[in-house]
Amino acid sequence: MKKLNLYVLVLVSLFFSCQSDEGEYEKVNPTLKLEFTYNEVLYSSAYHYSSDSIPIFNDEKVRVVYYKLMENEQLATVVNEDGKVTYYDDFESVEKCLPQPLTTKSTSGASLSLYLYEDEDYKGSVYSYNGIFQIDVPDLGNPNKIGIPLNLNDMITSIVANFSCVKSQWVSLPSGASLTIFEHIDYNTKKSGKSLTLKSGFTSNTPTGVSGQIKISTLQPYVLKSGGLFSHSVRWNDQMSSAKFTFYKDI
Repeated sequence: MKKLNLYVLVLVSLFFSCQSDEGEYEKVNPTLKLEFTYNEVLYSSAYHYSSDSIPIFNDEKVRVVYYKLMENEQLATVVNEDGKVTYYDDFESVEKCLPQPLTTKSTSGASLSLYLYEDEDYKGSVYSYNGIFQIDVPDLGNPNKIGIPLNLNDMITSIVANFSCVKSQWVSLPSGASLTIFEHIDYNTKKSGKSLTLKSGFTSNTPTGVSGQIKISTLQPYVLKSGGLFSHSVRWNDQMSSAKFTFYKDI
């Protein structure tokens, strides 16, 4: 199975920090560029770091819009199949763009497996789950709720998500799968908390079936909350409390 390693998306240099002591993630490429879509408008600007490790934007409008988005406590970030990033005001807006296909002939035609690891590089305690069309993890801090004797709330660092479909069991195949992690339990249903959605198409296509994989060796590159001049940014590493993994079909 060809693996889609979303860790390389940090090369887009979107998820940057204002602090110089947060590792190599903030200066991956000497030609830095911030690019994202919001409300169907593409924003793009080159930027560089000052001697104080403060990002200096070529386009002031892009800087203002980006930091304004980061202030939204319900901000939903979607990393698309091509690595490009789209921001939404909340996860409900994302769900409208990811309708679940309901054109299967039988439940034997789909398979999902999700592995959430405590440490980077898929090490430490692991929460594993198998499903057919969707996997729901409502509360990583409640072992009874997820059916395992582990408390992994705010402890997940790396993820592997596998998905596959048997062609003969679908009237119309889905476009791929999406994995969404949430800042709070129960998928941020209390109208607070951010989310990060990673989309992947099928990366293996045989005469009988299609399959794909979302693989993240560390959540450290992904910024949950952007830092200011005197504060560190908060990364998604050790920040997720619930998750959804499902097939989707493009409209």
